[in-house]
Amino acid sequence: MTERKKLLTKKALAEALDMSSTTLWRVIKSNQALAKKNKLRACPAHKSYSSGRKYYLADEVQDWLDYVNGFDLKQHC
Repeated sequence: MTERKKLLTKKALAEALDMSSTTLWRVIKSNQALAKKNKLRACPAHKSYSSGRKYYLADEVQDWLDYVNGFDLKQHC
């Protein structure tokens, strides 16, 4: 199981990835749409319980962003 200490809120995730929170959520939203359209995996998020807040791991989100961006670049080449 993931250590609770490493789980980040939205604001802490933006700080960990060195982006403003607005920019980060625009990037995530556009990449989620691209991932859904091309049937790629969704952005990794964790919850304490089914209706709880979402928490993120910076490494997982960064890997996912690289994965989706890499897929998008391959299509445009």
